Parts: sequence; structure tokens; C-alpha cells
Amino acid sequence: MINGAHFADFAAIAKRRGGRGHPEYIEIRQENENRPTRVRIGKDYRAWVMPVRNQVDDDAWLPQAW
Repeated sequence: MINGAHFADFAAIAKRRGGRGHPEYIEIRQENENRPTRVRIGKDYRAWVMPVRNQVDDDAWLPQAW
């Protein structure tokens, strides 16, 4: 699932790069939730959105005494 709030900055970039009411297109590709999401704006702007692990799941291996 992709949270649209994470891509608001990319939408603003696409709007600025296009100019005059014609924003550049945004292409978003996600293979799975454990891999980076690839973002492409227009022909030459590329970025990755890295996945963030849930802290509760990461701490599950810790002994309860800690």
C-alpha cells in the first residue's frame, strides 16, 4: 500500500518542472513492501523512497527482561 502523503513533495516537483499548467508525469513503481519504491518524474528525474520498518516488529526479538 502506498501512502500518498509520502509523495506530496514529488507532486510539487512535477508541478514546478512542467510549468504553465502542464506538470510532468509521475511514475511510481513498487516491487514489494521490502524494496525501495522508485519514483520517476518526466524523463530525467529519479528518486527512491526507502521502506521503513515497524519498530514494534523490530523489537519483538528482544527479551522481555530488557
